[in-house]
Amino acid sequence: MSSSCSSDEKGFFFSKAERIRKRADFLHVQKHGDRIVLDPFVFFIQKTALSCSRIGLIVSKKVGNSVVRNRVKRLIREGFRKNKQLLGLSVDVVILAKSKASTLELKDVVANFEKLHRGRHGKI
Repeated sequence: MSSSCSSDEKGFFFSKAERIRKRADFLHVQKHGDRIVLDPFVFFIQKTALSCSRIGLIVSKKVGNSVVRNRVKRLIREGFRKNKQLLGLSVDVVILAKSKASTLELKDVVANFEKLHRGRHGKI
């Protein structure tokens, strides 16, 4: 795991340090983290010792072709970027997108992050 996370003071920067990139990290969060289902996503959330929140995305071919999958990933990253302060510091989040995610707009993704915050408030 990376030990430092860097971002600018406004929170508009999304660095590689804020991404879960290793398979072992994905599996660890999925196995040991809290599982929260908000259609069309499954969120796995786990506290970490890092200085920032990180995100990992799982978007399978069931969601659509490569164009659709990449669009879904961009929307999720943007939703995370806009709402990472809601998650708090030191949290790893793995998001599994279901097939219904292909029809979402940015406002829907942001609404899911807000529901996630309200639903898990105080749980972690």
